[in-house]
Amino acid sequence: MDNISKIISSLSAIILTGVALYGLREWKRQLKGKTDYEIARRYLKAALQMRDAIKFVRNPFIWMSEMQAALKEHGFDSDEHENTKKTNRVVYSSRWKKVQEARTNLEAELLEAEVSWGAAAIDAQKNLDNLTKELFAALQLFLDGDVKGNNTEYKLIYAVVTEDEFSVKIDAAIEEIRNFLKPHFK
Repeated sequence: MDNISKIISSLSAIILTGVALYGLREWKRQLKGKTDYEIARRYLKAALQMRDAIKFVRNPFIWMSEMQAALKEHGFDSDEHENTKKTNRVVYSSRWKKVQEARTNLEAELLEAEVSWGAAAIDAQKNLDNLTKELFAALQLFLDGDVKGNNTEYKLIYAVVTEDEFSVKIDAAIEEIRNFLKPHFK
């Protein structure tokens, strides 16, 4: 009888150890899934904020109040809006700050994504990064007075129609990020 109770105790210990290990493995899997989901959610949100900041910069309409606020923010008299070059410089400088803020947030989330998923996260964002650089370069040319008429830079700066070529490229870059993140939303 003593041997039977030892065998039962040993089997119980083995079964309990197995159940505990299984439970621990499942808990770790759920924790990783939840972590991946949260990172993916924050990363996509940051990418969408970047898209919206780019749209804001490309808005062809500048309100008088926006001009005055930008001039004041940069230390000029708010009535100096008649100097188009100065006004454009300060307005687009203020608008670009939103892109910089969105970019900072996106980079923080990209770092989290890279820690979890490796260099593939960086690759998913390359097109968006390149388009942002392209817009910045076009904006610099415009502000320096080197953009005239209907050339490429002008078309990058102003989103005069909803589905212009640059907007389509931005949306495609966001879709690349979304597709990369899809497996982590399960």
